[in-house]
Amino acid sequence: MAVTARGEELRFDFPLPRTHTGIALGNGAVGCLVWGGARLHLTLNHIAFWDHRGGETLLEGTTYERLKAAYDPGDQRTLEAAFLRRRRPEGVLRSMRLPFGRFEFGFRDGLVPLEGRLHWPTGRLRIATAGGELELALLPDADALLLADPDGLVSEIGVHTCWEHVGEELARYRFEPPHVVT
Repeated sequence: MAVTARGEELRFDFPLPRTHTGIALGNGAVGCLVWGGARLHLTLNHIAFWDHRGGETLLEGTTYERLKAAYDPGDQRTLEAAFLRRRRPEGVLRSMRLPFGRFEFGFRDGLVPLEGRLHWPTGRLRIATAGGELELALLPDADALLLADPDGLVSEIGVHTCWEHVGEELARYRFEPPHVVT
């Protein structure tokens, strides 16, 4: 996973294997992480999905230096272990961002994402494949993510809500399953 800067562009080599290794797009209300390997994943969330119940503060000893030393994009567990936290009683929910979900894009002819080029002054992201490019833009003044596919690359779109992964946990706190509107 390499990131390089050229002029007004940041370039990211695919594969980007996990959500938090993805290319971040945001407008202050909506966030999108763009990642993947054989398929292109867009993991989305919205500021309104923050659950403030059971807020958490970092304990003394959780320093920037400690977190920086534990940082490894391929090893999230080591970073999590670097945070010093109080133990919570079973069943007590800590403050969290409620996960939203992701879109997965499959490409025609076995194409895969090769490179992401983020034009940082505009926030536009181009995803290059061997057969052409996609362009993504998160509008600065609306809750909308635009995807342009002028080369007809996308052959399949999957929609996955967070409920597939954490539904049982969320149900314990009286959250209801999402309703997917198509």
